[in-house]
Amino acid sequence: MIMSRIGWYLSGTLDVMSNPGRKSGFVGNEERTRADMSPSYRQRKRRYCFPILCSILLLIGSQIHAAIVPAASCSFADVHAAVSRAHSGDTVTIPSGSATWSSGLTLPTGVILKGTGMSMTLITAQGIEDLVKINGQGSRVTGIGFFQGDVVAEGHGWRVDRCRFTFVANMGVCIFVRSTQANDSSSGLIDHCEMINSRILVIGYLGLADHFAWHKPLALGTADAVYVEDCVITKESGNGIDSNYGSKYVFRYNTVTGAYLEAHSLQQGRGSRSWEIYQNTITSGGANTWTPFFLRGGTGVVFNNRLEGQWYQPNVTVDNVRSCDASSGYPVANGSAVVDGNEALPQGTGAHTGVNDATTLVDATRNWIPGTFLLSSQGITVYNLTDGSKGIVSSFTSQTITATLSGGARNTWYTGDRYLISDGYPCRDQIGRSTDTWLWTPTTPYPTQAIDPMCVWGNKNTDGSTIGVNVHNCERNRWHIRENRDYYELPRPNYLPYVYPHPLTLDDYPGQNRVLAPRGVRQGEELLLSWQAVSGAVSYRVVIDWAEDQALTTDLVTLRVPIPAGTHNLMVTALDTTGRILAAEGIAVPVAGEIRLLAPNGGEQWRRGETRQITWTASGIAGDVVIELVRNDSVIGTIATVPANQGNFTWTVGRVENGSFISSGNLRIRVRTPNNSAMAEREIR
Repeated sequence: MIMSRIGWYLSGTLDVMSNPGRKSGFVGNEERTRADMSPSYRQRKRRYCFPILCSILLLIGSQIHAAIVPAASCSFADVHAAVSRAHSGDTVTIPSGSATWSSGLTLPTGVILKGTGMSMTLITAQGIEDLVKINGQGSRVTGIGFFQGDVVAEGHGWRVDRCRFTFVANMGVCIFVRSTQANDSSSGLIDHCEMINSRILVIGYLGLADHFAWHKPLALGTADAVYVEDCVITKESGNGIDSNYGSKYVFRYNTVTGAYLEAHSLQQGRGSRSWEIYQNTITSGGANTWTPFFLRGGTGVVFNNRLEGQWYQPNVTVDNVRSCDASSGYPVANGSAVVDGNEALPQGTGAHTGVNDATTLVDATRNWIPGTFLLSSQGITVYNLTDGSKGIVSSFTSQTITATLSGGARNTWYTGDRYLISDGYPCRDQIGRSTDTWLWTPTTPYPTQAIDPMCVWGNKNTDGSTIGVNVHNCERNRWHIRENRDYYELPRPNYLPYVYPHPLTLDDYPGQNRVLAPRGVRQGEELLLSWQAVSGAVSYRVVIDWAEDQALTTDLVTLRVPIPAGTHNLMVTALDTTGRILAAEGIAVPVAGEIRLLAPNGGEQWRRGETRQITWTASGIAGDVVIELVRNDSVIGTIATVPANQGNFTWTVGRVENGSFISSGNLRIRVRTPNNSAMAEREIR
């Protein structure tokens, strides 16, 4: 059973391929082999097949001796007794019925706790919050209804599915995901659950809260996150999911009513590291419900969500808490906080041109006008870089700035003192910030952060209009979070969502299918996609670069690629009669530009030492091209590396980049991109 499932998963029944230039039919064996060995396929095979295969092999190992361990009843004593007899790979079953627990249950790693259904097996918490704790690969809670209690999830590879969580208070936490050790954010899956008056809380490691997560590279579109998919969340108000302390979550294909989706910034600990929010339906809880998205830190993507009902702010709402207020031990971001980047404002650097020992900075070369800086009601900071002092600006004119300096040797201005004026940007962990350049610890504080803008696209309001980004709260937020710098209302380049449904649902979908990455094509070529029919599917959907969906009702489709050179996103999904996705996966289609070599045009006699023009055209290519001398298919010298759009190069025939001359005979001129995505060559004699 298990081995046969590995076979169908890795061989695939939804076999999506591409074949440039052909008009019909499946790709033959020879073409298939080359497609399978393409760099894009190898990359995705490493990305998906290897971790999934490892998970399956672990599952095999754990299930060789897997056993069903039944609990005699729903009581805590009976379930605890059954769990104490279980080993990794075993399933503890709980019968239908109801019980009240006043103690929490910890599952051994790899044990499944399974009820008969969220409406049949019912557990109520009394005097405790954490009803069940799971940790690690293969741990799972499924088919149980919880009342006034939560599941705590730690480690990697766990799953909580087909459970219902009901709270009386509107802000109850139903699933609490946390990391228990440094350098290790939790990851797992929450799917097909119902949450009533409750929310999901995802946090990182509290020990360093969590600097390690921010030191790691951004990993969107991978398994390294907490996934929430195919769930139903119903609340009166508040958030349906929240995160902090370097945590990462993906929220997709869910139905939410009366709640917004949130991610926090630098507050008690580090901000949320990343979030991916897509393909959800979010309905307001009544007239003028505030906003569907409230993102306050980190970076990620928000796309192809649909809003229903009336919203006061039908936008992706963003802010940075510390732009307006001090927050839980961290000062307001006004240019004085050492945790922030504190870059100079426009016209924010120069030298004091006034008298010595002055209390007011003077720069006769400036023309500071209202709107250039924020005033003392919000605060900005001026640094005397020469003296080592700084102070909050209280007032300014077109050429003077007044601030009470402290922390320096003199705390006054002398002629020639260098200054810097900052409003704090970039704020630590704010929207659009990413990896720390080094690990922030008590002894190595405050690294700079990479910029990695949030991307928002394709989100629709009730009336079908596209919603955008709203920068919320005080005026300073609009200085700290700016469009086309910290966020873009455009698709994220080269982003691909992780495979859906999540691989941890493998046992639930015996019809799950594998999608193979297509070969690259060149501009203007026809991209032929073909796949075998999926059992139960009545339509297929193809999306290119997250454009509007195109529904297809055939098992064979031909698409022309009228898009510029570069890597573009493509997703194929198979749908049943209700529109439920049976199989889907995103893939990358590299579209190459084109180089045409005009001179030489083949066979001309170019004598060594004479001057000749090498000319070409480059379509859809940015950056440089490399001009090389080739003999017998081997490069024997580089002539030059020049911008692709230059279109010509004056060459002393035979001379290469290091100044030496190549002997004539059987030579070819080659012009190519550095990554060999486009190339042209011609013979010279």
